[in-house]
Amino acid sequence: MPSVKVKDLKKLFGKMKAVDGISFEVKDGELLTLLGPSGCGKTTTLRLIAGLERPDGGEISVGNKVMSSEEKKVFTPPEKRGMGMVFQSYAVWPHMTVGENVAYPLALRHVPKDVQKEKVKSALELVGLGGLENRPGTLLSGGQQQRVALARALVFEPEILLLDEPLSNLDAKLRETMRLELKSLQQRIGVTSVYVTHDQAEAMVLSDRMLVMNQGHIEQEGNPRDIYDRPKTQFVMDFIGQVNYIEGKVEDVASDKTLVRALTSVGSTPLQCTRLETTKPGEDVLLCIRPQDMAIYKDKPSGKANVWQCTVKVAAYMGDHIEYELVHGDQKLKVSGPGSLPFKVGDNVYVELAPEGIKVWQRQKKA
Repeated sequence: MPSVKVKDLKKLFGKMKAVDGISFEVKDGELLTLLGPSGCGKTTTLRLIAGLERPDGGEISVGNKVMSSEEKKVFTPPEKRGMGMVFQSYAVWPHMTVGENVAYPLALRHVPKDVQKEKVKSALELVGLGGLENRPGTLLSGGQQQRVALARALVFEPEILLLDEPLSNLDAKLRETMRLELKSLQQRIGVTSVYVTHDQAEAMVLSDRMLVMNQGHIEQEGNPRDIYDRPKTQFVMDFIGQVNYIEGKVEDVASDKTLVRALTSVGSTPLQCTRLETTKPGEDVLLCIRPQDMAIYKDKPSGKANVWQCTVKVAAYMGDHIEYELVHGDQKLKVSGPGSLPFKVGDNVYVELAPEGIKVWQRQKKA
């Protein structure tokens, strides 16, 4: 399967820069996810790759073939790009059978009927709908419609598969199941894929690599673990997973750690965190730490850095774990704890903030 290369891609809607000079590559056989909030430019980027929108600048190529380039005056129409696409709305036509829906791209390409039949059979078996060729389109569940749309996108053996939030209309339980099925399918057939979603969990499960987008720009690119564990910007830290924010001031920068005084109504409390080259003594900073980088105790642990005494404000039982909201003076903290060690609202507890889990960002001055 070929790779997809995007270079300095731009798209304007009026004066709004929907896509603002982004560049990236989708490697051969890879599933790359474009992740970000509504309006960040991810769906526009996908539509530009598909040829459903015309770019205002930049270049898109598949393998060695340029699909669109304003500089070279090249624009290949979508039907000649050899790409399959699955939309948010499955577009399963109710007046057609399952087989007729899946065969539609083949009919447009004037593929012989006997070949259509074999390809449809193979595509439906691939997505777990073997034997349903004659079922009416009106008698399908949401999950089955999603599979039909996927089979239709794959039946003509596209070089590139584009998916625009294909699971967003499914209920939560089915969405979890379909994530794993979709990942397994993509790995089996090895088709180069671009997947758009605003769902962080979905992106983490499916992606070989992710692009986190914001306001038409790429904030960070990498594999899911790197982006989650090592966010490069505060936006990425905040968008991927839950996070606690603590205002502080840098007190000292040693060779192996940074000492920050956290500013709360309880007082100025010292916190150790991983040393950052950019921090300087006296600098106002924002400390960020995820709930899973904190541990909750009944009794004060010995030999631990960064231990605060807190009070349980909220306790939400989640089955395999409990999510707590703790307060330390006016500072609120979200912490996850084991279901086997429950604390009640009003309990006094101790929480450890792991030094290696604390990220430090320069605090923006208030206007």
